[in-house]
Amino acid sequence: MPSCPALPEGFDFTDPDVNARGVPLPEFALLRRTAPVAWIPQPHGLAGFDDDGYWAVTRHADVKEASTRPEDFSSGRNTSVIRFHPGMRRERIDAQRLMMLNMDPPEHTRVRRIVQRGFTPRAVRALESALRERAGRIVTAAREHGSGDFVTDIACELPLQAIAELIGVPQHDRAKIFDWSNRMIAYDDPELAVTEETGSRSAMELIAYAMDLAAARTASPARDIVSRLVAAEDEGSLGSDEFGFFVLMLAVAGNETTRNAISHGMHAFLTHPEQWELYKRERPATTAEEIVRWATPVISFQRTATRDTELAGTTIREGGR
Repeated sequence: MPSCPALPEGFDFTDPDVNARGVPLPEFALLRRTAPVAWIPQPHGLAGFDDDGYWAVTRHADVKEASTRPEDFSSGRNTSVIRFHPGMRRERIDAQRLMMLNMDPPEHTRVRRIVQRGFTPRAVRALESALRERAGRIVTAAREHGSGDFVTDIACELPLQAIAELIGVPQHDRAKIFDWSNRMIAYDDPELAVTEETGSRSAMELIAYAMDLAAARTASPARDIVSRLVAAEDEGSLGSDEFGFFVLMLAVAGNETTRNAISHGMHAFLTHPEQWELYKRERPATTAEEIVRWATPVISFQRTATRDTELAGTTIREGGR
């Protein structure tokens, strides 16, 4: 299949080197104008899948359509992750279907309905004061130290504390949760020299910890979110394995995305000091949403065609990512 003539030969939106230079905004804009559904070739199996590339969908309306037609575009078939390493084993990809992020209806609908029960406005408000206090403590400690790494000391610390607070991890266990989460996320980062085996082992240790926590709450419910998710059998509940993978999703999706948004948001304020002055002066209520929009902590998700279908006048064959 020919590559898109509008792009330089070999250009790949999922290439880590491309994204290390910055979000490829000019290339996205170019495709929106010239080829909104464009074929991006890759060397066979480069992304861990048995194929030769993927379709880049760059217009909002088309992204929305693909995201709301699960009968045609599946999250579960190849997961939502568009790029693994070339040696990724198929059974490890398939195992990730146990995460809600990688489910299709009706299973996704069932799990989401249960999870929503734990995240009512009242439940979230109950966490606000604790998280506000922790945020203040994190920033105070960084200020007292005098210097440091913003990403490590603040952007990493806050989301991990939030997740631990959310699922009721005792304070004495939080260091383990932090370590497992960081090792899982960093297994393919050459700067950190964490092996794939170490990342996989950390994921299994986190899942096992979460399953034990679920079993404890099932046997002896408490007034917390975990109990609402695993102990209310008459309303439907998450099994211990489902809860384990739910915590894994929080530790990855909830941790890394928030870390990236905070880091990119601070970088944006430093790059545009007038926006920092505006924020300090007015504290707009939409600040968090605007930072997420600007930072784009997740650049891409994928879906896989379940049958030959059409999107924006382009035919996508079954199995096309």
